[in-house]
Amino acid sequence: MLIFLIFLLNKGPIRENFDKRNFWLVSTMWENAKDSEDSILVLISCRMSLKTKRALDFIKDDNNLSTDVRLAFTSVLLQSNQYDSIVVKNLKTLADSIGELKEYFYMRLTEKLLNLDEPEEALLYLKELKTTRYQRIALKSFVDYIWNKKKVEFADTLLALKSIGQETRIFLKALKALSNSDTINARNLAKELAKIKPDSPYALRLAWLIDDTLKAYVHYSCGNYKEADSIFSKIKTDRYAFAQIMSAYRRRNYEKTARIYEKLKNKLSEQERKNLLLQIGYSYWKTGKPIKGLEYLLFVANEDNEAAARLVTDILIKENSEIIEQYRKNVVARSQKLSYSLGLYHFFKNDTVGAETLFIKSLTGRDKRIAIRARYYLKELGRDNDNYPDEELKFDYFYILDRGFVITNEPEPEVPKEAFEKLKIFKYLLILGDQAEALNHVLPEPNVLYGAVKLAERYGNDYIRIKLALDYHSLIPEKNGTPLYLLKHIFPTNYYEQISTIANFYNVRPEIVIALMREESRFNPHAVSPAGAIGLMQVIPVTGKRILREATPDSLLIPDLNITIGIKYLSMLSDSFPNLIHTLCAYNAGESRIREWKNIYNTSNQLLFVELIPFRETREYVQRILRSIIIYQYLLRGEKK
Repeated sequence: MLIFLIFLLNKGPIRENFDKRNFWLVSTMWENAKDSEDSILVLISCRMSLKTKRALDFIKDDNNLSTDVRLAFTSVLLQSNQYDSIVVKNLKTLADSIGELKEYFYMRLTEKLLNLDEPEEALLYLKELKTTRYQRIALKSFVDYIWNKKKVEFADTLLALKSIGQETRIFLKALKALSNSDTINARNLAKELAKIKPDSPYALRLAWLIDDTLKAYVHYSCGNYKEADSIFSKIKTDRYAFAQIMSAYRRRNYEKTARIYEKLKNKLSEQERKNLLLQIGYSYWKTGKPIKGLEYLLFVANEDNEAAARLVTDILIKENSEIIEQYRKNVVARSQKLSYSLGLYHFFKNDTVGAETLFIKSLTGRDKRIAIRARYYLKELGRDNDNYPDEELKFDYFYILDRGFVITNEPEPEVPKEAFEKLKIFKYLLILGDQAEALNHVLPEPNVLYGAVKLAERYGNDYIRIKLALDYHSLIPEKNGTPLYLLKHIFPTNYYEQISTIANFYNVRPEIVIALMREESRFNPHAVSPAGAIGLMQVIPVTGKRILREATPDSLLIPDLNITIGIKYLSMLSDSFPNLIHTLCAYNAGESRIREWKNIYNTSNQLLFVELIPFRETREYVQRILRSIIIYQYLLRGEKK
């Protein structure tokens, strides 16, 4: 431990800049590398900055690399398919030198050899796999290779493997049948697969072989709602009624959704009808039948469905007719979530008596988040309540507003050598950059978890660092607060220097940027969301182009560029929407939506405005950032001192 402390106190320029997450600069500092640790940090920085060529310039000869340096070097090359032959060579060396990860590297070798169009050698490594997880990944790669390259001759070899799953087996048999022009058998196999596993990508690939009704259901099961809705519309069937209704709903064709529901509701099971109540209620509202929509939604809301409860409030706010007003007076709230949501409505309408009654009612229930929020609004109404939630949600924004945030100054624990020994595989995978696999090798023991947090900090992986710090926090004994040493891991400040320089230039408060970045990506430079948002500040490519014409999806993965574009966009939004909450809403949900929400939820109470936002994602996003701003203001004051 003493050696580690001396190392920290005597940081070289590589370590100092790496700790500030200045990856681009560190990637240029190969000549400053004094040891293997420095070399690893330079190579990790090359990976983070997408500087593969630079890493190749540094490593002229990869024959005599240490294991850790080879892992870091390989991690850079894995980002591109251009260097697969070099990757294969290094993966083979790593498989021989790290026995505990031999099968993992065999799995990666299978993938890379298939990329090099060397299936015979890939098959040799595939056959050596015994671990189910690795087998499944390697098999999928091989089956995809057979499909894409039309190499059906390898199907028999895979079918002979005992580990092959049922859906893969059926798919390969169907491919064999097609290659032999046995269309009838292929069609029967495709039908069998569609019935047992309709959401399988293999079922989707064979969907062209089966009848339209089943084909539409496969498309629905795989999330291809447009294609499913199109096929269902043509064939006029009453089969798969639930899928038909949901396909129309997913395409936002609410008139069609309600019409199909009325036509096919007798074909639905009782559970299916219950599962559709929210969608049907919403569809009736969107097609000009708010009272009928409310009837469906209230039933679901009183089953403690938060989405339905929020929709009820939204309809009451947006529909200002006398009929709605009369209907509102007769609404009976029997669930915690509906009580709270209606409490917000009454508060918005300045009905303090009605709001107080409903907030008191929503203090009791299973959802502690709702109870914390109800307590806060009762305080706003001058009704202090001693009914504290049983489970403290210390990092919840409303909890902090209500009860504050206690930070303790207890000493940071020392991680015993034995804990680091248990993290050897984790460390290897961390250097290699495989986050998901690395997390599979951390035991849920306090010393091991905190050791993993320190390693993640050391090698620049703040995403894993935050996750494991929160896991560790849940395991340590409760001491009436959060230790400062741990808070610094849960809310890292490593990017602050870069952020501060750019934010000050664009007149944006740095603590807002770092709080937003934490919630957007957990400081993962290569994060890509399902919606296509990229990088540290989750910039949509279209937005990136709007800010910088030369920006590409790949370039948005580069931390420096992503931070600059994100801050400039945030500055532009701040000019359009000077209110911070409105700025954050626009960043998350878009400028047109915040303009709409400002008109609809017209209140001077900004926290009430946030709570009335109909999108749960945006609502909670804004609250998390506001929470993080409070914590970062405290941490950054301490660092400046």
